[in-house]
Amino acid sequence: MRLLINCLSSISGGAVTYLRNLLPKLAVEVRLLDKSVEPILLYHAAQRHLFPSDLKVKRLELDGRRSRGLSRAIEEAMKLRRIVRAEQVDVVFTPYQVASLPWGPRHVLMLRNMEPFRFRRYSYGLRGVVRNGLLAKWSAYCLRRADRIIAVSDYAYACAERELHVDSQRLRMVYHGRDVAFDAPPRSSGQDTQEIPSLPFPYVLSVGSLLPYRRAEDIIDAFSAHVSSLVPDLHLVFAGDGNERAYKAHLRQKALESAVPDRIHFLGNVPSQSLPELYRGASCYVASTEIEACPNSVIEALASSCPIVAANTPPLPEVLRDSAMFYEPRNLSELGSAIGKVVTHSKLSESLSRSSWERARYFSWDACAKSTSKALLDW
Repeated sequence: MRLLINCLSSISGGAVTYLRNLLPKLAVEVRLLDKSVEPILLYHAAQRHLFPSDLKVKRLELDGRRSRGLSRAIEEAMKLRRIVRAEQVDVVFTPYQVASLPWGPRHVLMLRNMEPFRFRRYSYGLRGVVRNGLLAKWSAYCLRRADRIIAVSDYAYACAERELHVDSQRLRMVYHGRDVAFDAPPRSSGQDTQEIPSLPFPYVLSVGSLLPYRRAEDIIDAFSAHVSSLVPDLHLVFAGDGNERAYKAHLRQKALESAVPDRIHFLGNVPSQSLPELYRGASCYVASTEIEACPNSVIEALASSCPIVAANTPPLPEVLRDSAMFYEPRNLSELGSAIGKVVTHSKLSESLSRSSWERARYFSWDACAKSTSKALLDW
């Protein structure tokens, strides 16, 4: 069997994290299941740094300048058709929910981005509305045509089955794994979270793209009104950026108008090698997001043994189970109360830290590779 892994759409964020962690293990697992399988990696030269030089797979590297938007999709679709024929491919795995689906091989896609199906509840700019609207239609079309779909949570699985009307026989559920670079043991009484000094002050942390559905404004308001006075030297830190300029401007204005503008910080995109230290230094991690499939940042917080406060919106209860304090979405007093309890009660903080550590063990890239291999080969 010739298995083509189409990486062309994986260029940023969680898609890059997925490829970097999964591919080396997947290449081994598919051969363990079937020695006759020949994995073939399709990617652009700009993605070369994502793959270890010792990765034992056939590589097809596209060079030249990459177009953008629709032009790039058409260009890559034409190249994919030619490659499928030339390489006599049996299965094409595209780790995303949209792809060209040339006739001949079986196609395996992933449902990993819920934003296009939920974004209309939020205030987006024109470009965001057009982008997500088109992506929702394209995703639904591709997912309904694919031979198999890997959903990254039970929540995503249910959405594919009930809302997109995908036959359950074509669905598989496989969680993401955790990057062991984030692993940190549970915190104990008296331990200073700043032993690895990431920032020169205690802080509450939130990580992720600054997009409307992430509800960062709720954290700012709750921190300003209900938390800042409890711990006078506590700061609020956001790591991540986004392409919704109006929303980012709204957040910065919120911070300026808050009771503690000098204690709210936007770090922008933080290099991946610096993120583990940032998580480990946090007094509390807050997940206020209302649209996710399987959030990598939450799994990273679990692995880092962070005490976590999270919105009670799917799939957060599914991913976190009993390892977090949950609050009703947009209930600022409840959110502020939860953060306040975590940062002022050491026993609660220690208990949540231990629960995070224990829950994190459930997410493994080895297990993800094994389940993904079965989804790709078991027909």
